Amino acid sequence: MKTQLSSINVIKDEVGEIKTSQEFIARKFDELNAKLSTITVKNTRRIRQLESIVEELEEEIDILTERQYDQERRSRLDNLEFHNIPYSRDEDCEKLIMKVAARINVPLQSSDISNCHRMSKENNKKPSPIIVKFVRRKTRHQILKNRRQLRSANFHEDFQHFTRSTRIFIIENLNDNNKDLFFKARDLKKECGYKYLWTHNGKVLIKKNEMTTTIPINNEDDLSLIK
Repeated sequence: MKTQLSSINVIKDEVGEIKTSQEFIARKFDELNAKLSTITVKNTRRIRQLESIVEELEEEIDILTERQYDQERRSRLDNLEFHNIPYSRDEDCEKLIMKVAARINVPLQSSDISNCHRMSKENNKKPSPIIVKFVRRKTRHQILKNRRQLRSANFHEDFQHFTRSTRIFIIENLNDNNKDLFFKARDLKKECGYKYLWTHNGKVLIKKNEMTTTIPINNEDDLSLIK
């Protein structure tokens, strides 16, 4: 009996130790869990703060990008692109432009042109456009106004290297962003049955017909308005 009682006491002591150990582990687990919860709350709060900062920075970048595009657009408001003018040896771009302008009844002097150059001569299949920067914006507007006369103009009399089928056309000098928007809008114009697509002061505009409102295309999101 004494031996059995002694064994029972030993077992009780071991059970007590196990309970104490379990309580210690449970207490430590609760402490650790509380610390983890606190850390999680802090991290969650910090993540939200960082997300808010990122959103603000993205908005600021968008605003700065729009301003940059607008400044670049404005810097090109004195420019025009003359397309499909054939290459010639030792060509004088300024004289070429003055003769083309004369054909559409816009007399130009050398003093009317601030800068004039061929964009590139790398394209052998199609002449690169000539970019012209005018001294006065009024001159630029007059050329744009009269450019329809180019449809019936025959430049073979002025330039022997021009064929009788040479057709020159003049467009605004768009920045890369608006040029990309114009080409995308042109594809949508065909798909969605729009009648008019044009540029004005470096901006892309589209209109379904005479009765509808003109839609300005300032960014990619505006393309979704073409339906």
